[in-house]
Amino acid sequence: MKAYIPERLRDLVLTRANGRCEYCLLHQDNEPAYSHEIDHVIAEKHLGETLAHNLAYACFYCNRFKGTDLTSIDPLTNQITPLYNPRTQSWSEQFALDGPEIVPLTGIGRTTVRLLQMNRPRIIQRRIYLIQLGYYPSPFTPALFHHHPATAAASLRNGPTRLLVNPRPQFYHLSAQ
Repeated sequence: MKAYIPERLRDLVLTRANGRCEYCLLHQDNEPAYSHEIDHVIAEKHLGETLAHNLAYACFYCNRFKGTDLTSIDPLTNQITPLYNPRTQSWSEQFALDGPEIVPLTGIGRTTVRLLQMNRPRIIQRRIYLIQLGYYPSPFTPALFHHHPATAAASLRNGPTRLLVNPRPQFYHLSAQ
């Protein structure tokens, strides 16, 4: 049975994450089908506590693909490797963005990207669309990550980039008219 998470603790987790998945950076407002969820980084079945230091905000898909796993196989080394822990590790040390793709920078990053299926075709398509709208990464995402070196080099050549802040980003459906 899942532990009850008091409203104050839920609010703390949501506020700390700025409304975005702490794994793939998708903002809750840009997920039309499923609400983001509170994830026990270390699952309760592994004696993980329902305390702020063990909770992360996760989109439906990242939370489902992660499940109760703590480790998986690094696809490069075939070694058992821990998954990314948003409470103890920096996103930008494990991952970078190259356009819509989340690029792993470490074994932990590779293992997490593979297990959480962070670059599956459908989510890449969604990120491309959100990037075009200026909503990915979320305008609420502080500069907590860096871009892939090739993208960063292009940014330096083209001048600094800015995130345009939209206080209420929404996911829009395009319809043929």
